[in-house]
Amino acid sequence: MRIIKFRGKTSCLDNNEWVYGDLHIISKRPHIHSISSNCPLSIDVNTVGQFTGLLDKNGKEIYEGDIIGREHNEIKVAAYVIEYIEGGLYARSVISGAVFQMSIKSATNDRYYIIGNIHDNPELLKGSKE
Repeated sequence: MRIIKFRGKTSCLDNNEWVYGDLHIISKRPHIHSISSNCPLSIDVNTVGQFTGLLDKNGKEIYEGDIIGREHNEIKVAAYVIEYIEGGLYARSVISGAVFQMSIKSATNDRYYIIGNIHDNPELLKGSKE
């Protein structure tokens, strides 16, 4: 069974931390019910990303908006932004803008790892065609 959960940056706290859980957007204030405390926390809707169901080579959950690196012979050779396009999960090259569809096999082959995300690390997008 697929795990459906979201993350977003809090907008109600000064610490600007990520919260993870159930997304509620049909309310006056979009919020996430936190998995750890089950309390609603207001979020910045521009930072919301859905869990892809995939883990990187280090076992970290990959979310929409994450920037992942790819290794070949232990050398970083590429970086990609994770996004959903027309119902599918894709990785877009930070440099060329080329897109390929991600799958469980491609993400868990011990070559991909999270290096940041588009919200906390916009400097990683330099050279992007987007």
